[in-house]
Amino acid sequence: METQSSLPQTPAAVPAGKKWLRLSVLALLLSFVTLCVTSVLQKSATYDETHYLGAGNYLLRTQRWDPLDSLLHPVFWTVWHDLPLLTVSCPKNVWTELNGTLRGQKIIALRPDDALLNACRFTLLPFAIALGLIVFRWSQTLYGDAGGLVSLVFFCFCPNLLAHAPLITPDLTLSCFAVLTARRLWSLAKNPNRPNLLYAGLALGLMLLSKHTALLLLPFFFATDFAYRAATGRIHWQSGRSLWRELHHWPALLGMGFLLVWAAYGLQFGGFALPSGKWLILPAAPYFQGALFQYLESRSVHSFFLMGMHSSTGWWYYFLVVCLIKIPVAILILLAGLVVARRKLGMPWRPDELYLVMPFVLMFVYLSVFNTIQNGFRYLLPVYPLLLVLLGNYGAAWRRSVGMRLVVGFLAAWTIVGSLLTWPDYLAYFNELIGGPRNGYHWLGDSNVDWGQDLKELKRFMVQHGITRVRLSYFGTADPAHYGIDYEYLPSPYSGLPHSPARREGESPSRFVALSASEYQGFIVPDAGIYQAFYQYEPNDLIGHSILLFDHQALITRTRAPLPLKLRQLVGLATNAAPIDSCP
Repeated sequence: METQSSLPQTPAAVPAGKKWLRLSVLALLLSFVTLCVTSVLQKSATYDETHYLGAGNYLLRTQRWDPLDSLLHPVFWTVWHDLPLLTVSCPKNVWTELNGTLRGQKIIALRPDDALLNACRFTLLPFAIALGLIVFRWSQTLYGDAGGLVSLVFFCFCPNLLAHAPLITPDLTLSCFAVLTARRLWSLAKNPNRPNLLYAGLALGLMLLSKHTALLLLPFFFATDFAYRAATGRIHWQSGRSLWRELHHWPALLGMGFLLVWAAYGLQFGGFALPSGKWLILPAAPYFQGALFQYLESRSVHSFFLMGMHSSTGWWYYFLVVCLIKIPVAILILLAGLVVARRKLGMPWRPDELYLVMPFVLMFVYLSVFNTIQNGFRYLLPVYPLLLVLLGNYGAAWRRSVGMRLVVGFLAAWTIVGSLLTWPDYLAYFNELIGGPRNGYHWLGDSNVDWGQDLKELKRFMVQHGITRVRLSYFGTADPAHYGIDYEYLPSPYSGLPHSPARREGESPSRFVALSASEYQGFIVPDAGIYQAFYQYEPNDLIGHSILLFDHQALITRTRAPLPLKLRQLVGLATNAAPIDSCP
């Protein structure tokens, strides 16, 4: 007689509920990837992408750090996105080109389509997918399966994440490893063992290798870790021993993180000159040289745009306005519910949520009060997904109340529909509080709305409407000729727009004027009023929500002031006598 142990063993069946959960997660992430890929295929290279393209390939081929582009961001991210270029045979003049914009244009031009550009873009999508999984798993751990799905739905259909995930920029890569670091610090606090210490150190090191902004996040994460341990009664102010016991892991974390950085730079020592002229020798010198360059660049003079106003110093309320009009309304409502009605909703506060709230609050305060760069919502992206984890609170409420299921379901559907309607113009997304993306150029500039991404859209529009030539002012670094755009050059400061040939004798200028929103707004133009004559007209068309097209044979006179001007008049930031064409 056979014993039971000798019988063939079959794998345990996966519970039906878990199968449904896994299929749901897979479907959501596939939706995210599909929206990312299909939308970015419609877009030309953004302002930063062109001069990032090829920098990592140059490093791999030469092991030299002489071009500035190789120092702008840490080596891991710089090399990673250029891996597809290793399969391409490039003419030597591509790698000898020291101008990053021209080098990127030459690489893109190696193919008549954007295959090389998009291949490099898609290497970064795995980090966005990993970020989505981290958001889901952390929320699931805190709030259960329903909570994890709630967080993942809002992650996968958030236009701000869909906009930046498939771009050759380090923002989403940093977001991935910043959220992973916060997650691992939380795990270490809950269960202080060696594996968790190792995982946290590795996550911190990868975060540092994603973008130099990670150095700014270090004190924020330390303060968060300290606050959690104090809130749970593990740190006693009178006891220095408790301080060391609860925080002694930080020297090890920092040591592991910077050792990983040093290893990524080949364990080399090097030197560079400080602004004072002093020569500094450090391990992984190019990393710190790049960080210093980015810091000095952030302190140099810039121009910013907000609600029709220009400034070189910014506004303390800039990021407050950005959050109110760039974050989907449904997410704002759910976050507000957690602030004002947690107890009524049956969602008591727990100390664990400090890891979700404090990094965002500290980053928001820093950017609003101490930072000198006010170019876009993307500066909040490293900590923004933590708020989406927090939305998992509604998972438990979903299971308890039919009314809550209806509310959360409606808000989720609102976000999904809004995201689908915005496709493919996710960079220029604005929520319904200001009337959507069509009104965005009245409110914000730069990467919030116009990052040079819509040359393809412009070409398609010209073909569809039989327009052979336009007068073009373009804020970007892509080459319009690559997309077959025939144009007459209009002043385009801080762009890579080549001058067009002079018009032949007797040739009339084109009746169509295409103005990038950033050039139209005037905040980056030395002569800020150069395009002010167009403020008295509504654009005939808004291409990709970032390029304004005016037809000189059918101009539409503006009959009412933009909403930002009305609001400024209401609070005294503009006179009541200001004409309706006094601002973009």
